[in-house]
Amino acid sequence: MNINLVNKVLCKSLIIAISFSLIQGIYAKDASQFKIGVVDVQAAILQTDEGKAKQASMRKEVQEIEDSMRAQETELKKLIEEFQSQQTVLSESDKLIKQKEIQTKNVNFQDFKFRSQEKMRKQEIDASQQIFQNMLGVIKEISEPKDLDAVFDKGAGIVLYAKKAEDLTPKVVAEYNKKYKAKSKVKGTN
Repeated sequence: MNINLVNKVLCKSLIIAISFSLIQGIYAKDASQFKIGVVDVQAAILQTDEGKAKQASMRKEVQEIEDSMRAQETELKKLIEEFQSQQTVLSESDKLIKQKEIQTKNVNFQDFKFRSQEKMRKQEIDASQQIFQNMLGVIKEISEPKDLDAVFDKGAGIVLYAKKAEDLTPKVVAEYNKKYKAKSKVKGTN
């Protein structure tokens, strides 16, 4: 999945939430008592069973779209080759009809390609957002007993320096997989 776009959108929400938590935490405690954790959200999303299942499903759908695009492209190339080979024997009106047919197929092909890319991008975002929303609850459940004041997304480059930051990514993935069972198992995973 192309998580970079999703990660940027989700990071803005996360930054606002973290900033609010930091302000509250700083005023409530002195800096020496401030405890933070980190989670690589992108890696965690991709490592969950649900994330793996959605990736596998999307790979299958992408393959089907690519097969359809190759077939359309082959048909278009064949039509162009036919036109080029018949150009000398076709009347002007037949040439215009053939050119219009080629142009229409090309426009339809480009439209299909664009719509397919947009559809896949939207599916990636929707899938990642759902996992991310569920993951926020898991992160909170893990962080509260550890008495962490804040948890940062280390994959987004938000953490520039963290002394004694605890990486919660493996725990988040394990807890997420326990709590949110993937609808379909991915081959090679437990």
